[in-house]
Amino acid sequence: MEEATTTLLDRIEEKGDTYPLWIERFLLLCIPVLTFYIGPVISEFSGGMLGLILGWVIFPIFLLACCESIGRLIQAL
Repeated sequence: MEEATTTLLDRIEEKGDTYPLWIERFLLLCIPVLTFYIGPVISEFSGGMLGLILGWVIFPIFLLACCESIGRLIQAL
């Protein structure tokens, strides 16, 4: 007979539904594409050094945060 898997706090782990990992992978692949096409637009709109930082640093981090949030939302449902 197989023993139940427990955690460090002695909780029993149960197997849940499978997570559609392909959705999160697709979203992660969209980040460089969106950065490549929309990053220069943001840079030109803001102009100067601030535009470069917004378009090529802040915007990709924002996209990554959105992708992670969407993935967690899908996992919660």
